Amino acid sequence: MRLNIGDGKALAETLSARLSEREIRRLAFSLLAEEPTELTCDRDGLTWTVDTGDEVGESVYVDGRYSGEEIDAVLAWLGDNHKSTVVDVGANVGTTTLPFARVGYHVVAIEPVPTTFAMLSRNVEANGLGSTVRCVNRAISAAAGQVDMWVTKGSGLSELEAAGQGPGFSQIGPTFEAMKQRISVESDRLDELLVSEGVKIEDIALVWSDTQGSESYVIETGMDLWTAGVPLYCEVDPTLLSLHGGLDSFLGLVEGTFAQFLTRDVLISGGSPRDIKTFRTFTAELTGFSCSDALLIP
Repeated sequence: MRLNIGDGKALAETLSARLSEREIRRLAFSLLAEEPTELTCDRDGLTWTVDTGDEVGESVYVDGRYSGEEIDAVLAWLGDNHKSTVVDVGANVGTTTLPFARVGYHVVAIEPVPTTFAMLSRNVEANGLGSTVRCVNRAISAAAGQVDMWVTKGSGLSELEAAGQGPGFSQIGPTFEAMKQRISVESDRLDELLVSEGVKIEDIALVWSDTQGSESYVIETGMDLWTAGVPLYCEVDPTLLSLHGGLDSFLGLVEGTFAQFLTRDVLISGGSPRDIKTFRTFTAELTGFSCSDALLIP
């Protein structure tokens, strides 16, 4: 079938009549997804700039949020917490930062990739949250300095380079592999970064981490936080964890540092924490390329 210019309006009218607004947004996003394009949109009272490279941008553009259920569940779990600050490691374009700031938390938003950091900063300013959110252009690693990162199509698909290894996102498919680039970024330890930013541990209610397999660095360099009882919400991706320092190393850190945990699903359903001794069993159930999240409680 061939369409001429005159057919465009009729096609748009037909689609508008037959599809829901959400379906139209999803269709529009899919048409743009082949190119590295930025979109600015208003959703749920917030103004967003996202890219079209992965599910983060799609979720915000289509539904107005990303990991919304998880954020709501963590906020409910925190309740009327008297502590004022949330630390968002791997803040991306602000999908966790903005919702937490919107309900009154001060947020330290840590994002290493310059292009993603620019979108994060733009989203913070566009929503009048500059006095509440502190954006920090750093990666969290074992020591301060510089580290290499792999970046590709999509703000949510960047990761620290593992020595002698390609990026984990290469397993997603050839499009991502073909567009990969290695860049150098500034890095810091989590504890030292918070000191330099003047953030007091006693003010921190939560650390949220989405670091594409580098969660061990977050745990290792934030020991003072966990000792003080700060909980950590993090992604658990066995494939990426195996690439970045080893899954067994991560599991040993978790078991030796935290006392309890809530899986994503149990947290959302309002269930009770499990003993950290069962965390290894939970991780073993994530087979293939599957992953999940967990709230780790000291």
